[in-house]
Amino acid sequence: MGATGSLSCACCASLMSDLNAILSAAFQAHQNNDIATAIRGYQTVLQQLPGNWQVRTLLATAQLQSGDLAGAEAGFMASLQLNQGQADAWLNLGNVRRERGALQDALAAFDQCLALNADFPPAWVNRGNVLTALGRHADAISSHQRALALAPDYADAHGNLAIAYWEQRDFAAALAAAEQAIALDNADPAPWLTRGHALRGLSRYADSLQSYEAALARNPSHAHAWQNKANALCDLGRHAEALQSYAQALQLTPDDADIQWAIALTQLQLGQFAEGWANYEARWRLPSRAGDLARFAIPRWAGEPLQGKRIVLHTEQGFGDAIQFSRFALTLLAQGAHVTLEVKAPLQTLLQSLSPAIQIVAQAGSSFADHDYHCPLMSLPHVLGTTLATLPAQTPYLHASRARQAEWAARLGAPSALRVGLVWSGSPTHKDDYSRSIPLAQLAGLVATPGTEFHSLHERVRDSDQAALAQLPITSHADRLSDFEATAALISQLDLVITVDTAVAHLAGALGKPVWVLLPVSPDFRWLLDRSDNPWYPDARLFRQRQAGDWPGVLAEAGAALALLASQHAGTPA
Repeated sequence: MGATGSLSCACCASLMSDLNAILSAAFQAHQNNDIATAIRGYQTVLQQLPGNWQVRTLLATAQLQSGDLAGAEAGFMASLQLNQGQADAWLNLGNVRRERGALQDALAAFDQCLALNADFPPAWVNRGNVLTALGRHADAISSHQRALALAPDYADAHGNLAIAYWEQRDFAAALAAAEQAIALDNADPAPWLTRGHALRGLSRYADSLQSYEAALARNPSHAHAWQNKANALCDLGRHAEALQSYAQALQLTPDDADIQWAIALTQLQLGQFAEGWANYEARWRLPSRAGDLARFAIPRWAGEPLQGKRIVLHTEQGFGDAIQFSRFALTLLAQGAHVTLEVKAPLQTLLQSLSPAIQIVAQAGSSFADHDYHCPLMSLPHVLGTTLATLPAQTPYLHASRARQAEWAARLGAPSALRVGLVWSGSPTHKDDYSRSIPLAQLAGLVATPGTEFHSLHERVRDSDQAALAQLPITSHADRLSDFEATAALISQLDLVITVDTAVAHLAGALGKPVWVLLPVSPDFRWLLDRSDNPWYPDARLFRQRQAGDWPGVLAEAGAALALLASQHAGTPA
């Protein structure tokens, strides 16, 4: 018995010696970044020692570094089942979950890590990054600030704090945090990019261009730095150079749909419709849009004859986009199609005025299996080969019901001055809100124009504008603007609409109402460049910034034009 027992112990000792050698070699390979060899070694050890949580953590870490997210997640969870007290394992489990898009699960893992070690700056930073991705910007900022309280010279914490501030649209704070990150680590291109974003938000376009170029000096192969350089060049009116910069970005990442879409927007802004509409189709490859067409089992229309065929057109993006592009439903109707137009509910009643032959339905996730074709509304110009010369620009193509127009006529009474509808800001969540909206207080001179009567077309007014609205001679109708037809009925009783680039600009244009659009120096593609008219809306007049952020100049020009129009209106016989 003794001899047998001694032999068994000797075998165990030999096995452990062999496993230690394998583990040591695997660990050395891991340190040398030979991840594949490390993984094979760890797996060999675990075949004999499946309950060793340290080796499971090492294996999961190597799998994470190799890009095997599923294997890494399973490995960290198996290790944590054996020993839940591993702060590093919880941190890395959170990183895996963040990489695969499970943000709430990632946040839970980071919180578990911090419950074990609250003085762990990387965990606070990674937690902050997840909170930013979840749109919880104030909480993200607090998390990064907690990391900086523990490690004031932590460059990554300053850099990620800058991103959180930028997402919150606090551009001055984002700039300060990015510059602090740069001061601590001048070689990292990331904070230079964020600095450029912040400077764009502050309308400092030349400075933002220099910041993006600094990022490229540190990493010439950074595709999104080339893309953002192109964005800044567009802001500066240097569109030909911008297209070259976009092309460089696309050469580095040929399958990047976001870059191709940015190229499309620039081409459309330049009036290059053939190229622009074709590249605009790249939006369907964006991760946020990839599943939007999955509900349709019917073919997507690609220009086939439509006589007698049923086609559903489905709106996308914003309300203004739907209003602008709904005109193409009439084009297909003229080709003999039976047209269904699917829209967001607040537009349903208004868009019924397109034609009694077009069926208007509210979005409800239907597959429309009884139709022959489907087509996204904003893909129609591409399929139809629309050019500036063939753009269907007849207005009005929408109108409010006579009954609702009569209600507003009775409510407003007989006019005593030039009636002007006013919109000074769009959705605060729009990515370009910082450049297209105007604080109401800046319009005080405009609304004081003699011989005018101003009516707000806002359904909701921002808290920051409430004080100015209470002081200025503007009548609010917010409680009565329940949908777009109500707004259209009010507009029908006005002489003019003055608006920033929002859905109301498209609504007024589609109604055939004179509309003045106040535009930033780098406007949306549909307003084109360097012209005061617009081919989409014959009754539109455009007032453009000549320098970034120069709303006073735009308002002075519009104010002079309004004073002249009011004077002419006052001399018009009743």
